[in-house]
Amino acid sequence: MKIVAVMITWNNLEFLKCALAQALEFCDEVLLAEGCHTRKYPERSTDGTCEYIQTMKDRPKLKTFELNREEISSSPHYKRTQWEARRALINHADLFVPGNWFTSWDDDMFFFDDDLRKLRRIMETTDYDTLSFRERRFIYNFRFNTLGNGRWYFHKITEGCYLKPLMKFCYADGSHYVKRKEKYRLEELCFFHYVYVKRSSRIKARWDMTIEKQGHTSPATTYFKEWMLMKWERDEEILKHKSAIEKIMGQGDLNIYGGEHPEALNKHPWQSIEDIRKIR
Repeated sequence: MKIVAVMITWNNLEFLKCALAQALEFCDEVLLAEGCHTRKYPERSTDGTCEYIQTMKDRPKLKTFELNREEISSSPHYKRTQWEARRALINHADLFVPGNWFTSWDDDMFFFDDDLRKLRRIMETTDYDTLSFRERRFIYNFRFNTLGNGRWYFHKITEGCYLKPLMKFCYADGSHYVKRKEKYRLEELCFFHYVYVKRSSRIKARWDMTIEKQGHTSPATTYFKEWMLMKWERDEEILKHKSAIEKIMGQGDLNIYGGEHPEALNKHPWQSIEDIRKIR
């Protein structure tokens, strides 16, 4: 059994270093594409990401690519554009064959090391085709987060399976993996997703891309403003913004996390920041 992961990144160096290290440790093949798919921003990263990727090119498990936005930027939907990039990466995978496993690994998502060891043991013996987990999504710092069922999956590769628009993994007959009974949620495992712990310029770029693809009726038109205007003096005061934050995060149970973070983040420079928006 082998594990294949695809990852896309752009101007997210602080997390990419940690996420790529963990993905390479756990997976047997990692395909990484760097680049921005909208013409409003530079096509290549400007924060040192490209230079860092160059230093990693000798890793035997890693294959690196540059996104060609001329090929993928015409899509009318932000998530569909990301799907096109990930699907293109799958075409370059040597280990994308029946019996192995596939996942799309974000450049800001992490597991505890012990949980990954448990996950590999489960993948080696399970009869299920899809495994999913709980998810902590962080916003502003390494404390404020929401806790939900998560929408990230590891899929067992079957004959003729493929990735459908909007990131739906399908059997050869077109039925979705996650809608079939072969799905199993591992309640004891949780992955940590630092989706809104980024510089304000990077978050703005994300919302700009969404608006460009989906129009000004997209919730993104208001979410970035709300994200920027949120204020608090003590941790507990963030709970006053519970409804607004849960809308931005796309899941509920806003809480203040006081536990440990995955070991891959031990050297991350932002662990003790109070407000990511102050980082330039």
